[in-house]
Parts: sequence; structure tokens; C-alpha cells
Amino acid sequence: MLSLLVFMPLFFAVVIVLISRDDALISRYIALTGSLLTAALTVYLVVRFDFHAPGLQFEDQNTNWLSYLGASYHVGLDGLSLLLVILTVVVVPVAILMSHQTLTERVPLYMSLMLLLETSLLGLFVSRDLLLFYIFWEAVLIPAYLLIGIWGGQRRVYAALKYVIYTMLGSLLMLVGVVGVYVYSSAHSFDIAALAAHPVSASLQMPLLIAFGLAFAIKSALWPFHSWVPDVYTEAATPTTIVLAGVVSKMGAYGFLRIGLPFFPSAMHSVQSVASALAVVGILYGAMLALTQYDAKRLVACSSISHMCFILLGVFALNMQGVQGATLQMVNHGVTTAALFAIVAAIAWRWGTTDLRQLGGLGSKALVLAAIFMVVTLSALGLPGLNSFPAEFLILLGAYRSAGVYGILGTLGVILAAWYMLRLYQDTMHGPTIEGGDTPAHGVALRTNELVALLPLVALIVWIGIVPGGWLQPAAAAAQAIVSAVGGAN
Repeated sequence: MLSLLVFMPLFFAVVIVLISRDDALISRYIALTGSLLTAALTVYLVVRFDFHAPGLQFEDQNTNWLSYLGASYHVGLDGLSLLLVILTVVVVPVAILMSHQTLTERVPLYMSLMLLLETSLLGLFVSRDLLLFYIFWEAVLIPAYLLIGIWGGQRRVYAALKYVIYTMLGSLLMLVGVVGVYVYSSAHSFDIAALAAHPVSASLQMPLLIAFGLAFAIKSALWPFHSWVPDVYTEAATPTTIVLAGVVSKMGAYGFLRIGLPFFPSAMHSVQSVASALAVVGILYGAMLALTQYDAKRLVACSSISHMCFILLGVFALNMQGVQGATLQMVNHGVTTAALFAIVAAIAWRWGTTDLRQLGGLGSKALVLAAIFMVVTLSALGLPGLNSFPAEFLILLGAYRSAGVYGILGTLGVILAAWYMLRLYQDTMHGPTIEGGDTPAHGVALRTNELVALLPLVALIVWIGIVPGGWLQPAAAAAQAIVSAVGGAN
């Protein structure tokens, strides 16, 4: 079942190439059908998932796959993987739906690459073999690079090259780490559980952590490895940005939780203070960048740096509260940032700009858009009762228990988030109406595809905020295992 989940989007990508390579409409429907069937299969797995049982479920292993290298095709699902699989199958259909108005050229190729990206992400999150993990990690780069470089703004080629240079550097370092772990671990295997149970010696953990950690830091935009984010998120087509910011950015934080902490516990304790300090700097720096932006899309991109560093602050707390908060916040950030970019795309399509100085008074005309935008804005700034609040509270509690100064400084990021998010909402929805704002080119009412994309995200924002325990429970056992492996406090 799990292998079927991973490769179902790839199957539909091949169908698009074979059947509808010249038909944009049919390719959209095939892509949406494939992503929704993948989501339906995920629902089935969630229903069958035993939330009280520790360890992996739905395991699928083929020991003959690259057996001469000591590798096997091994996939499995635990609570941590489950939450990120859910996030992936929610965000990808949203991106496909939001492409209907914003994407008009080479649509079949775009849809095929989007489904290929979904397969790569799902494979990464369920991989239980380190070599398989690395293969899926690299596989994400190919469709992401093409989606950025072929579709997007005027500087899309520059943004794509910047993205590939940064991520390829991290990938090459990770490859060194993968080989090093295999050679120097007594397990002599690529099995993730075996490698976590038999970590390399303390003297070798630091260089290997650096190799893996730089790759994870680049992907998750930890300061000072963040500078690719504003350019890539702004220049990429909005559906691409939705997936990049909503899911791809979580690969780094997931890598720290799945590999960094369990494999290198001694080294993680040694770098904890430095890593937490970098995360705090990233929180504040990303927030200050967002405050200086006049382009709505770039503002949301800069805010993503701050929120991703918030997640990493929870990871580096090395305790139960921080890890659980970071895990839930990965889902929250993915849902909220996908909704924000979708709303910005809806505004740009109607009023022809994302420049805040040329927008204003839209809320009095686009009432449904304004209402949805308000809920998403309050989610992004961490309002109690919505999804971000319980996760951010746990992250700050974990950071404070780890070192009080990080918890205090991290709180400033929440205050700044309220500032730039309310400014974004006020500059677009309130104030004097812009010229032509009464009769935009495509009307003020949200179209069916936009409502179908946004309303489930709003429902998740409210659901997670009201019942966070139901979302924290799946990852509890995985978080406990990670914290126990690294020797953190509960």
C-alpha cells in the first residue's frame, strides 16, 4: 500500500505524457485526479494507522534492491512520516487547482513535473533506507529546478540556477555523509534504524553532522543559508511556490529529526547552542525582511524564512516539547503558507499587481476573499484557537527549557509576525480603493477552483487549532524515540 501511495503520482505523470501531451485541459484533470486519488489512499492509511503502536507500520522491504551495496528498498510509516505525507497530499492538489488561472503555457509538461515532484517527496518521507532517502532527496531537485526555470517571472532562470547551486552543494555534502556513515558505523548497513542503533564514534560525529547538517540547513533556509528563498519563491510560478514553501522546505527539518538527531547525538549536543542561536537570528532576520517588503509575494516568502527557523528552534531544543512542536508546526506552516501564496495569486490575477503600494480597499468588494484572508492572516501570526498557536507555544516552551534566552528571543518573532501580517492584510484589504478596484479584469468573486483549494486549508487551520491533541498524538511515539536517541529531557 505504501509503495502504491509513493508511485501513484508518477503513474499519472506518465499517463499525461502518453495521452495528453498537447491538451492542457485534459492534463489538468488527469493531474488533479492523480493527486486526489493519492490523497484518498492516504486517508485510507490514516484510518488503518494504529496511533498507539510504536514503530513502523505498512512496511515494504525488498532486500534484493542494491543488496551488493548493503542497501534495500525499505519504506515504512510512523507518526512523523504520516504527518508530512498528509501535508504533501493536501498541498499538491491545492497547487494544481491554483494553476488554472495562473498557468497557460506548456501545461501538460508542468503537470507531469508536479506529479513527479509529489512522488519524490512522498518517497523521501517514507524511506527507511539511507541510500533510498538520498535518491529521493536528489529526485526532488530535478522537477523543482525545471518548474522554477521554465515557468515563472523574468528572473526565473537566475532563481533556478541559484536554487540548484545551493541545493546541489548541500546534496554533494550529504553524499559524503552517507558514505561516511556506512563506512564508519558498526552496522555496515544503510538501514536507518540500524544506523541509529549503532551510531558512529563520538570523534567522527561532528564532521558527519556538518555534512548532513549543511544540506538540511540549506533546504530549510536556516540563517545564513537562506538567501535563495526570496528570489526562488518570488520568481517561481505561484503553484510551484506553493509546493516549494509548503512541502519542499520541510525536507531539511525532517532530515534533522530523522537523521541528524538520532545518528549524531553527541555532536548535536555540542552544536545545540550555536544552531539555536542561528535559528533565533533567522526568526528575527526573516521577520525584519518581511517588514521591509512592498511586494506581497516577496513578503510572504521572507516570512517563510522566519517561520522555518522557528521550526528549527524547536528541533534544536532537543526535548519533547520542542520536537513535538516542530513536527506539528511543519504541518501548520505548510498549510498556512500555501493558503497565503494562493491568496496572493488570486489578488494578482484580478488586480494585476502584488505591489502593496498599488493595492487597497479590496475587502469591501471581495468579501469572501477578505474573510478567508483574515483567517489565514490570524493563523500566520499565531492567534490562539488557530493552528499555529499550540505548536509555537510548544516550540517556545521547549526552547525556554533548553536555554531561556532562546525562548525569550523567539517570542519576539511572534510579535514581529503580527506586525508584518497585519500590515499585509491592511494594505490590501483596507484603506482607499485603488483605481479600477471596483471592476477588476476577472471579477471579485472567487472561482470554484479557488474555493475548492482554499476552503480545505481554512478548515485545517481551524481544526488543528481547536483539537491540536489529535494532531500531536501521531508523532508522539516518533518524537519520544528521537528525544531518547539524542538523550534530551522530556
